[in-house]
Amino acid sequence: MGALGNKLIWSGSPATSTPGYVPRRRLGAVLHARSGRQADVQSPTSGQHCHHLHHRPEHRSTDHVTTISTPPRPAPPSDTCRFGMRTRLRTVMLEGRSPITGGDSAMAAPSHALAPVSTRKFHPPRFGLSGSRLGEPSGPDGETAAVATVDAAYQAGIRFFDTSPAYGEAEPRLGTALQRRPRGEFLLSTKVGGADAQQSVRASIDRLGLAVDLVFADGPALEAAYPALDELRRDGVIKAIGAASGDWRLLDRIVRDVELDTVLLAGRYSLLDQSATPLLDRCLARGVSVVVSGILTPQVLHLEQSSDPATIRARRISAVCERYGVSLPQAALAFPARHSAVTSVLIAAASPAEIRADAALVRQPVPATLWRDPELLRLVS
Repeated sequence: MGALGNKLIWSGSPATSTPGYVPRRRLGAVLHARSGRQADVQSPTSGQHCHHLHHRPEHRSTDHVTTISTPPRPAPPSDTCRFGMRTRLRTVMLEGRSPITGGDSAMAAPSHALAPVSTRKFHPPRFGLSGSRLGEPSGPDGETAAVATVDAAYQAGIRFFDTSPAYGEAEPRLGTALQRRPRGEFLLSTKVGGADAQQSVRASIDRLGLAVDLVFADGPALEAAYPALDELRRDGVIKAIGAASGDWRLLDRIVRDVELDTVLLAGRYSLLDQSATPLLDRCLARGVSVVVSGILTPQVLHLEQSSDPATIRARRISAVCERYGVSLPQAALAFPARHSAVTSVLIAAASPAEIRADAALVRQPVPATLWRDPELLRLVS
């Protein structure tokens, strides 16, 4: 069965005919200018032990997904080039501000008129399985259920799997399920879970028993983790770096100031909440892919009688969708990708039946006329 949605794409190198990473600008080169189900992003945990890196397997092309053997990134010509961020960081810190959180500085207003400055170089598959519900319960029964859930997701065509050291036993369980699969067919991401980013990545690789493609750092921790992650990216240990948060304003500042491949936004862009639209506009302009999670919220899944404004609004949206033969969860899963910056939607599941049902929703087409319905447009906006 083919993979759901888009293929996994890394840009080819313009210098050779062999696929490869387009060299990224260093951080210093850009600093100068500038939640039933729960959401899938959790705060990283600390205290992970250091383990040796597994040999990174060679990736290959398949009918489902195109991945590559990433050559080591060329070393910068000098320490000044590699850490060109230092001058800017020192200036910012002397002014009492953080280059990531912005401190007392005013955030530059996101512009809908920003012209794209680069093409997107990192394009994850359209749908992915979040590991946020795979780590519990503990014990053999929990492991069996988690592995079966991952297997069902894979059989349904999902080729993007996200996990974290913060998700209990999710990493080893995900690894157990995916080690039987051709490594070149799927994308695997995890998150930094401690003060030492490289140690955390090594520990995750050890628990997974697999190479990791993409590493997210929790938004506030990215400033400290970025140099270590960038080194791993240059050395070919990982392919991409992302920032994860439920705070779209924080992510907006990070995208403005840091050379990222992707961001993971928990909530804030869905049928019921488009508050993060300015962030998505900036990501589109900067060539940064957006992964969203927390789409199937309690208001979407459980339309019980309630005086909660979000639930009332969800019922009204559901009534409009039903006129087009579309369920509210189906519309909710389809909606984020209507913004061109959104490449992927993460779905959390804890059983094979759950992920199969979600995958079936994804495959059902949503009539284009629904999105033009005047009542829906009024409710969504």
